[in-house]
Amino acid sequence: MAEKGQVTQVKPDGKVVVKLMRTEACAKCRACMVFSSKEMILEAINKCGAKAEDWVELEMQHDGFYTAVLIMYGFPCLGLLLGIFLGYFGLYKLVPGFNREILSFICGLIGIFICHLIIKKNNYRWENNTKYIPVAARLAKAPTPEEYEYQLMFDEHRA
Repeated sequence: MAEKGQVTQVKPDGKVVVKLMRTEACAKCRACMVFSSKEMILEAINKCGAKAEDWVELEMQHDGFYTAVLIMYGFPCLGLLLGIFLGYFGLYKLVPGFNREILSFICGLIGIFICHLIIKKNNYRWENNTKYIPVAARLAKAPTPEEYEYQLMFDEHRA
């Protein structure tokens, strides 16, 4: 899972700011909340000693990636399902005159909202954990004009 990007800034805390092209997999994720640009800028741990204007390969630990996906998507999905079942089978008995499906829908939305609040509250735990931060693993060659044009053509064709 390596991506190629160009270092724009070296920070004193051992991290670099990297600019890279948004790929097909990254374009569908939208976790970074940048919707319009074909480029994205992110911070990575500088393991290869890169300097400004160097090209690097970025990697993320597989277990960190899957754990982050589980936290961002699995936990709210669990909250949705738990809220739906709680509303449909549990709270319906407490509010017998209310429509069962609407009650389960509202409880499901409340479950998602609560899960997102929990994620937001505990974000500080994951923010500084190196397991979830990309790593500039090694220096790379700049992309050839053909690679760059192919990426632009692929992005335009996809849109």
